[in-house]
Amino acid sequence: MNIYSDSYFAGNIQRKYLAVLMGWSVLVAGSLVWNLRQEAQVTMGMAIATARTNISKDISFRKWVASHGGVYVSPSERTPRTLISRCLTAM
Repeated sequence: MNIYSDSYFAGNIQRKYLAVLMGWSVLVAGSLVWNLRQEAQVTMGMAIATARTNISKDISFRKWVASHGGVYVSPSERTPRTLISRCLTAM
């Protein structure tokens, strides 16, 4: 006698298999959603930290420049010629 010949038993196994398959699919889909959210949060946190670091660096540099009276480079042979100085020379 074949154990799968009974339609009730075969249907019961199919339902259990389908339930396990659905449960597994829900678990994998939930894991995917959770991992995508985690990745987005980590990426945003790193971007915010980098932006804050760059802004802090810029503010510190501006304060340092202001404390030294600004940046002025006196003209010399080592100073690169700017477009303005070339225009003034051409006039």
